[in-house]
Amino acid sequence: MQTSAAPKKQASWQWPVLFVIGLGVAIIVSGMYEPKDQNGLHLIRSPDEYQTVEKKAFDIYSPIMSTTAFRGGALSAGDMEKLRTATPLFEELCVFEPKKIGPYVALGEIHYLLGEIPEAERSFRQAIDVAPLTGNDPKYAQLGVAAAQSGLAKSYLEDHDYRQALASANDSIKTEPNVPLYYFQRARVCIQLQMVKEAEADLKYAIKLQPDNAEFVRLLRFVEGAAKK
Repeated sequence: MQTSAAPKKQASWQWPVLFVIGLGVAIIVSGMYEPKDQNGLHLIRSPDEYQTVEKKAFDIYSPIMSTTAFRGGALSAGDMEKLRTATPLFEELCVFEPKKIGPYVALGEIHYLLGEIPEAERSFRQAIDVAPLTGNDPKYAQLGVAAAQSGLAKSYLEDHDYRQALASANDSIKTEPNVPLYYFQRARVCIQLQMVKEAEADLKYAIKLQPDNAEFVRLLRFVEGAAKK
């Protein structure tokens, strides 16, 4: 009578090989699934990764803002797409370091430029709220608060809430009185409130601080022309 063959045993040398192969597969698979929050946002896992994401975000954001947005130029379709790419990066920074003011200000500016005014207002308010918290250098926090206040001013202006816009513009100048852009923003609000003399004075002071800004000069000429009518 024939007997069934006994099951083959794995050779002793095969077990370490199989273990290493299995471990390698597990590592590869685990690397395919980055940690994300409930909204699908990638989660930063370490200070080193934070610095990497921060550099990437500001490398996209800063050139656009310095050469175009802060100088009154128009944004191209390419610039708009780049800002959309930067948005989740700044959101990741805020999740990992919720007390740092800079990413909130940047998010507010991006949302404003993309026409997302409620989101811009929310980000600017968050920047102001986190400024007193630990981890922000006092001078850096002051600059961030002023930028957020000015951002709120132009956001309220877009919402036609001119009184709120004026209050925020006044706050930004009180916080940082030597930034020409803040006087320009307040002048824009004053024009809507038919405060022509105040707008003219703000624009002249903005030009005194930054004589080469063509946008300031253009708006001053408009105001002066309107005052003569």
